[in-house]
Amino acid sequence: MGAEEQVYRQFARELEEWSRTDKTPETGNQDIRYYLDLQRERLRSRNLKMEYRLRLRGEHLDNVYSTAYRDRIYTNYQTCSSFM
Repeated sequence: MGAEEQVYRQFARELEEWSRTDKTPETGNQDIRYYLDLQRERLRSRNLKMEYRLRLRGEHLDNVYSTAYRDRIYTNYQTCSSFM
């Protein structure tokens, strides 16, 4: 399994856990954390609960790729998959 696939699978697991326990994903950047905080508050304000269950298509993620953005302080990785 390649590094990109590992990051993709780890984030999917962490996002599922967030939906059950509110534990913030460690692999997400500050934008993802901010979005998840907003989402949590929207759901709570409506007295709703949403649980993510992510499933990967197929055994192999051949189309997973990753891009890194770096500055003097931070490194952000964007990892995604295409099914086309």
